[in-house]
This record gives sequence, structure tokens and C-alpha cells, in this order.
Amino acid sequence: MRHSLCKEEYLSDMIQYNSRRLEKRLNTIIELKKDLDNNVQRHAYPTEVVIYNTKESIFHILEELMRSKYSIGCSCKEIEDIFYDSIQYMKDVEYDSIGYYHIVHYISLAILFETPKDIMQIFIEKIDDAKEDDILLDYLISAYGLKRNMLSAEYYKEKPYRELMEIISVAKGDKNKASDLLFDYTEKHWLKAHSDIDWPRLIKDEDYCGLWSFEAGAIAKILKLDDSKLVNSDFYPYDLVHYKTGVEYREDAIDQLDDISGEGYKNTDGYKAGIPYNTSLEQIIPIQFHEKVTQLIVDYETMEDLDFWNKYELDQIWFGFNEYLKDKGNGLLGRMIVFVLADDGYICQLDWKEDLEDYEEHIRNYWKDDDIKLIEFNLDNDQQYYAKVPRKNQICDVYEVKVSEVNGERS
Repeated sequence: MRHSLCKEEYLSDMIQYNSRRLEKRLNTIIELKKDLDNNVQRHAYPTEVVIYNTKESIFHILEELMRSKYSIGCSCKEIEDIFYDSIQYMKDVEYDSIGYYHIVHYISLAILFETPKDIMQIFIEKIDDAKEDDILLDYLISAYGLKRNMLSAEYYKEKPYRELMEIISVAKGDKNKASDLLFDYTEKHWLKAHSDIDWPRLIKDEDYCGLWSFEAGAIAKILKLDDSKLVNSDFYPYDLVHYKTGVEYREDAIDQLDDISGEGYKNTDGYKAGIPYNTSLEQIIPIQFHEKVTQLIVDYETMEDLDFWNKYELDQIWFGFNEYLKDKGNGLLGRMIVFVLADDGYICQLDWKEDLEDYEEHIRNYWKDDDIKLIEFNLDNDQQYYAKVPRKNQICDVYEVKVSEVNGERS
């Protein structure tokens, strides 16, 4: 067993179950192709559509098999074989059916498996066709020695992937420090940062098959970081990182990318400035987020409650719609603004058990020409929320969410 949080018996059962599902669908593909050749129509939908849906299903079964088998302790060679098998089906599946997280994992695994460039090109074509704007993907592909047809300007998910990119920046001058940051990223931040898609809850479920930060492993391999402290990690794929050592990747790929230093976006051209419904917020919210916050305010004031609930996927925050309605008058808009800005990486969100001193240097400063201070947003929950803002501002609340200066901060 590589993953101590998984239940071995369940993993074994799930591997057998998915193996049976896989065999059944592979046989289905054979029969469907025969139908196509013989011009036989057995289904309500066209045979081509049924073949596509079956291939999509096979891809997802293989992906889950790969994770489950790695978690239970199967050899890296067996994982690699499943990886290549799944690509045969992935290449025929639309990007939206694959999804960003799977693409990140597969490109990272391609680096760990030292995959031929023609295979990597399959992933590049997928993300280019989808116009996926993501700096992390650009870096991984550039480190591989390949290029995309576009240059990304942002992150698909600011938190935690900007933090991962900051590790790369630090490694240019201090690989020991970068190794320490890699440990903190993998063990303290990575899982928690995916609370929006429920990963922290998944590890507590009976049917948990393992979650692995393959991208952290890929970057450690590219940069040749000391990852010895992660040898027994439940989230870092240590064995895969050290499986192959025959390819040198480009450590200098970072030099081709703009703005990964953690100082906020350097170029603010093209952003729509102003929060007209509450101009005072412009004192503590950087221009990069004005348009999003403005839209949030407008939606809150004009949309029906259920439409607002669905648009902002509030089932990730409130367990039920009625619970949300009870909370609506209790500083809800202020809390929503904090949640959105935390998800985008401007506000640093910490668990109540975490020490601010361990994270303070990673809170990004979007106000590089201003004297700044550290503030805290008090949401009366078990989380802490911090941001760096111009020292001159005097805002004490954001729609009933109290804002206070953190004493002792000097930047």
C-alpha cells in the first residue's frame, strides 16, 4: 500500500470491479465496430455516438484504475502501461469530457514516464483547441522542449498552482528552500486548495481511491529537487518521480513565462477598472478583480435566490439551499466576495490550526508601488483570511464582514 488513507480491501474490490467494466466495454467497442462495418443499427443513437461514449467511459475507467493501482502499490511499469492504454482512448475524446485536472495529471505523468514527444503533442493539441489559458500547462510543456500555439496569461486555478510556480522561481536561486516549499505545498496546501471540488472530503469517504499531486512530482523531476522528506507522502508520487532518469528536462523553461514571481500581475492593461456600486472597495481590491466583484454585486442584487445559488455553485459552501437562505441577511455578500477572492488567490485562506507566520511571505502583493499592510477578514468560521492592501486605506468592513489590520506587519 502506498496510500495510508485508502482501505486496501476496498481498493482491491474496486480494481476488480473496474477491470470487469473495462473488459465489457472493450468487447462492446469490438461489436459496435462490426455493426458500423455491416451498416447495422442496434441502438437509439447512431452507432458512432455510442462508440464515442464507450471510448469516453473506457478512458475514465482506465484513469481510475491507474490511481487505484498506484495507491494499492502496483509497480510503476504497470501504471505506465495503463497510462499508454488510456491515451489511445483519450485522443478521441473531446477536451470538455477530459477536463483540466486530468490534462494536468496526464501531462505531468508524461514527464514522469519520459513519454515520446509525439504523445505529448496529443495533449498540446487538446489544450490548444480548447484555448486553455493556464501558465502551469505552459511551463510543463516548455520544460518538455515543446511549445503551444498560444502564451497563457493566467491560471485556470490560482490556488494552489501559482504557489507551485513560485517554487520553480525560488529554485533558480535556492534549491534547498524550493525543496522545503515543495514539502509544504504537497503536505499542507495542495489538498486543502481543492476544497471547491470537494477533495478534502473525498479522503474521508469509504470509496476513496487516492489523490496524487502528479504535477508536484513532475516539477520536482524537472528541477531535480530533493524530495526525500516526501518518500512516505500520501499525496506525492515519490516512486513515479524516481522511476525513470533518462531525460533531462529544461529547468530554464521558467524564463519564457511572465509573472510567476508571486508579486501579483505586473501588467494591468486590459482590465476593466472600477467597482461603481461600491467605489470604496477599490481601496483594498486590486484592479484585476474589479470586474468580477462588480458582477458578483450585480448578481446578488438582481438575480433570483436559486439562480444565484446555482451560478456560484453555493452547494460547495452551504449544505442546502434553505441553509443558504437563512444566512442571506448575515453579511452574505461580504462573505461571497471574500470566498471569490480567496479562490482567485488574492486573499490567503488558512485553516484555524495554521500559523500565519508560516505563510506570510507567500501572500501576494498586488500594490507594488504602495506602502502596504496586512489585513484580516473576519468571517466567524474556522478559517483565516488575509490580504495585503495599501496602508493608507481605512476600510473597516466589506458588506458587514469586519476587516482589521494585523498588528506587527511591516512590508
